[in-house]
Amino acid sequence: MWSPVEAVQPHAFLSLWIITLETDERIPIIESMKNGWRVYEPYPFDSIDGQQLARIFGAAHKGEYVLGDIITIKERERQYSGKIMHIVSSRKAPTNHKCAARGKQAISGTASTGNVTVQYLVDCGDGFPHIAHQSQIIQ
Repeated sequence: MWSPVEAVQPHAFLSLWIITLETDERIPIIESMKNGWRVYEPYPFDSIDGQQLARIFGAAHKGEYVLGDIITIKERERQYSGKIMHIVSSRKAPTNHKCAARGKQAISGTASTGNVTVQYLVDCGDGFPHIAHQSQIIQ
């Protein structure tokens, strides 16, 4: 499965994607232009380089959980546990919730102002960190 990643710009690449293999290994792939051709190649991710995530996602923010916390998240009916490596804010609200009935207000995760939500980058030991919204954290 290919999943796009929202990275801050500018970068030497056009886009960043995470490929999740059947073995659940997560491989970062970049799309770039070389000699007029679109090229897709592995992105050299270094989990020890704490500044690499800041270069990709922007400055760290504060969330309900803090760097180093061990959390469990739910993605596509699967659960993953890992350590929070980076916290970013996103202008996009998560879209994986069901629509509320008319006249009802849906509450998912923590409240946000202006559709700004917190995203946690969680190292689950399977390659590139998982990007989880507050509403995906189950423990």
